[in-house]
Amino acid sequence: MENFHRLLARQMKKHLGDDFKCSEEIKTFLSSVSEAYQHFDSDYEQLERTLELSSNELYKSNLSLNELNSDLEARINERTNELEKANAVLLAEKNQKEEREKKQKLTDELLKASNDAINRLILSDSIKEAFSDIFNSVASVGQIDDVVLLQNLNDTKGDFSVLAKIGDDNDLFEALKNRLDFVLNTNYSSSIKILLRNEPVFLRDLETNVGLNPELSQKSGFRNLLCPVIIQGKLRSVLVFNSKQGRPWSTLEKSILSRLADSAGNLIHRKELEKSIQKQQEAILEAQQFSNIGTFEIDFLEKECHFTEQARKLLNMQEVELIYDDDLIKRLRKNVHTEDLGMIEIAWKHAIKSLTDVRLDFRLYSGNDSFIYVNWNLKPTYSKSGKILKVRGTLQDITERTLIEHKAKTAQLIIENSPSVLFRWKVENDWPVEYVSSNVSQFGYQSEDFLKHKLNYAELIHPEDYPSVISDIQENKKNGNRMYQQLYRILCKNGEIRWVEDQTLTEVDSNGNDLFHQGIITDVTDRVNARIALEESETRFRNLVQNSSDIITILNSAGEITYESPSFYRAFDYDEQDIIGMSAFDFIHPEDLENVKESLMSLIVETIETATVTFRFKKKNGQYIYLESVGNNLLNESGINGIVVNSRDVSERFENELQFKEYASSLEKINKELDQFAYIVSHDLKAPLRAINNLAEWIHEDLESIMDEGTKKNISMLQGRIGRMESLINGILQYSRAGRMKAELVPIPMKDFIQDIVLNLSPPEHFVIQIQENMPVVEAEKVSMDQVFSNFISNAIKYNSNANPVVRIGYEDRGPVHCFFVEDNGPGISPDFHEKVFTIFQTLQARDSVESTGVGLAIVKKIVEEKGGSVWLESEEGQGAKFIFTFPKVDNRL
Repeated sequence: MENFHRLLARQMKKHLGDDFKCSEEIKTFLSSVSEAYQHFDSDYEQLERTLELSSNELYKSNLSLNELNSDLEARINERTNELEKANAVLLAEKNQKEEREKKQKLTDELLKASNDAINRLILSDSIKEAFSDIFNSVASVGQIDDVVLLQNLNDTKGDFSVLAKIGDDNDLFEALKNRLDFVLNTNYSSSIKILLRNEPVFLRDLETNVGLNPELSQKSGFRNLLCPVIIQGKLRSVLVFNSKQGRPWSTLEKSILSRLADSAGNLIHRKELEKSIQKQQEAILEAQQFSNIGTFEIDFLEKECHFTEQARKLLNMQEVELIYDDDLIKRLRKNVHTEDLGMIEIAWKHAIKSLTDVRLDFRLYSGNDSFIYVNWNLKPTYSKSGKILKVRGTLQDITERTLIEHKAKTAQLIIENSPSVLFRWKVENDWPVEYVSSNVSQFGYQSEDFLKHKLNYAELIHPEDYPSVISDIQENKKNGNRMYQQLYRILCKNGEIRWVEDQTLTEVDSNGNDLFHQGIITDVTDRVNARIALEESETRFRNLVQNSSDIITILNSAGEITYESPSFYRAFDYDEQDIIGMSAFDFIHPEDLENVKESLMSLIVETIETATVTFRFKKKNGQYIYLESVGNNLLNESGINGIVVNSRDVSERFENELQFKEYASSLEKINKELDQFAYIVSHDLKAPLRAINNLAEWIHEDLESIMDEGTKKNISMLQGRIGRMESLINGILQYSRAGRMKAELVPIPMKDFIQDIVLNLSPPEHFVIQIQENMPVVEAEKVSMDQVFSNFISNAIKYNSNANPVVRIGYEDRGPVHCFFVEDNGPGISPDFHEKVFTIFQTLQARDSVESTGVGLAIVKKIVEEKGGSVWLESEEGQGAKFIFTFPKVDNRL
């Protein structure tokens, strides 16, 4: 500063001469200038030292706070993730258990309802009256909305009628009937093959195969489950189950419903046969006085006919109907069963062709939709040309014999189509088999394997289960039980192991000696596996509870402790007798008690599903531990009957949160002190600067006419340095506040926003400013965004010495972040200085050549990084510079 004073004195002496005598005002002015510069030097040096110390302390505090905050967040996240995983595992196990129990219960109930339904069908005299009750019970258990039994009146074509139904959806029943009629009448062989499999099928799949309206097929979805009933290779009836919700049908459900359909269909036909047998038995008793054979003769040449009374009764025709005319044959055909007309037609044509007699069995309708079986013996008389002249024949009622045969076949079909296998074996070594139903093939065997004694029943039983089976038989014999039930494993032919339920009856002789064991074995593998899976799940749950670091507590509705997991005793040092049966409220800190009681009451009255509460719980030594607990109301859950509370020790977290609050409070205090200090320093520094600037202006005005160019340059330099010092002070204040000042987030249309900034900067006319067209609208703080872009754009203008200067401003969408850049074609920056340009007070050119404080880019870096973004420079010397910065799209505060 003394150099400056001497320089000023020399200049005045040089231009005013040695004879110049200073006035008192000039002397006073010079003294004031000298004194002001001396104070300024002293204050500036003190300010630099103070700012440096404050910045260092603030930097250290920020580093410590950031480290502590990061560590705290990591611990909180780790503990929270552990709790969420444990809760997720417990909830998943509980849901799986409930789902398995629900499915098992539904399946058992459906199976029981199905068995009961079959039993009621067997015992019922009126099939149609029995079906309503049966369908209602099965539909209720199986969650089925509509059930309809459709009977096919024509074995070769579709002619379905509704035999029985429940539900009020008449449109559905009519639609089902029409669709099935369509499938059979149009002879879609692939669809008929599907039905003839005698397996459950969805209407949608059948319609798709037929090629009906795809939208209608899609709409039907999996609502309609069809269970066909096949007898002697023909579709006799279809049992349809409709679920309006289109719910999924399990394999076991379909099997049960299919079994019900088969049994119902077979029983319907059996009941019809039994009814016919009863009628025929009455006819036989009456016909004992007459011949059981009816005879007839038709003379086509003489145009006359004769039928005996018995023949007329068998044909179920009146005398007036048996008069010869052109329609006689049509009337005779009218009472022939529609399914047998084709067979008679073929036999008749064969007889004419071969000039032979006809012997055939067929059915005749006998009124009320019933029919009889007759044996038809026909002897035609042919002319030389092969024309029939006369026919003589007999009709014999063979209903009883035929129905007995059919009944036996039907019973066999019921057995063979049943999922249960019938066995009868001798009480001898290895149990040789006397009888086994052919459906033993479901285990891979043929009945001949047993009947030819290639395989005995004992060899079928799993070796590990054989001793217990023997033991059970002996125990039941000892207790006098001839009928008993066993559960064991059997070996299939392919090596697979299946669980079966064996219902056995022991047959004894007159002396009480065991002769045979006969019974039914049913495959229950799915049910047993489900039970085993449930037990394994419960074991895993117990192990999880036993070894979990979380504390699991069960309370009754009064808040008394009924269970504590082992982790509780490890954490609180209590013994079981100290805690079980005690009120949990006795161990809770008095200040937290009311909050805990309120949460528990909310769970009990079911105003909320779960309750989360944090409180202090007393250890045995009197010390309190902070617990975070989640409660669930399982008072009505069988096997639990309580409030289940999952707790975790969060004492460390509470301590960290308290420490964090202390650090935050300390940082807030430091920031306030820093703001106050910066304001005071700014005020105290700017006052002498303004005084110096005013004095410089006065000197320039007073001496402008006598100063040479050198003096004017020096005065201008003085004023420039004063402006630089004021800009430096303002920059330091902005840097200290950058990132700490929060403002409201507003949507900013970036193209218009940047155009306004460029307009305010007023670049020289020869500068070309290019702004990308597809700029986004960004949610950000407008002031901070203005600071960032103003610094980048003003630097691109200020330092660009290119003869044709161009500045490009653009944007790139990088997924989770916005990315902006400001690029120029100026002199560029060497990679050695890419980091230096963002350091405070650093400039790449001498301040005497370009006025710069070295604070602008440091402010930009601080703002961007405080908001979670990044800023960097891409440049090579002589190739222009590209400044790039990013910030997050979500929750950004830029």
